Amino acid sequence: MGKIGDIAMVGALGVGALVLLKFMDPFGGIGDFFAGLKGKSTALAEEIATASERVGAVTERIGGVTERIEAITATIRGEICTVCGAR
Repeated sequence: MGKIGDIAMVGALGVGALVLLKFMDPFGGIGDFFAGLKGKSTALAEEIATASERVGAVTERIGGVTERIEAITATIRGEICTVCGAR
């Protein structure tokens, strides 16, 4: 078999092993284990979303500061009138 066939065979064996474990474990210990993993992945996804929102907020603040610096620089160069603000 080629590489793709080997990967498919390993995947099929993995799925078969999970199904077999589920039937061999009538009390659901394996299911609880996988449910715990799902809960952890959900919590991690929420943390990533929160961090992404924070990064967005910081990026917006940096953009505002950059605009102010550009305005100050333009004023110093004489490109903006200090009295009326016209360019």
